[in-house]
Amino acid sequence: MASRDDFTDAEWQVLAAAPEAVGLAVLAADPFGAVEERTAMFEAWRRSAEQPFADNQLVLTLIRNRDAWGEEMRLRTAREEALSSLPPDETKAWAVERCRQAMALLEVKGAPEDRESYGRWIVYLAENVAEAVRGHGGRVDPAERAVIDEVAAVLNVKH
Repeated sequence: MASRDDFTDAEWQVLAAAPEAVGLAVLAADPFGAVEERTAMFEAWRRSAEQPFADNQLVLTLIRNRDAWGEEMRLRTAREEALSSLPPDETKAWAVERCRQAMALLEVKGAPEDRESYGRWIVYLAENVAEAVRGHGGRVDPAERAVIDEVAAVLNVKH
């Protein structure tokens, strides 16, 4: 399994950016309830350490190396910038590309279990964000589902 020491700072940033990008893409797909979805992202991140994929040291390090206040402010700023400058489809494409970059790094520097755990973690976060607002008859909005499905395909995660 890979560890933080296997990656340069720039590579580590790629791995850390993909989950946030996916959360932003889910937020952009259905902007109603953004506050609830943002809160769900932070709560899911906190609960991530208790999930089976957190047995992977790489994923656990990413989960734990998060400064909650700094990350919240960065996510809020990034969300505002992303949503103000990109339409939802472009935000989704941006997130998918971040996932592709992360998986390419893990393909070279990680083990299969790193890729699997990392992908499951990101989909877990995305699902939690999408499920935060159930104003669509108790189900995830189709636009949010499309983001999650495309991300899961890139990450090779069955869900």
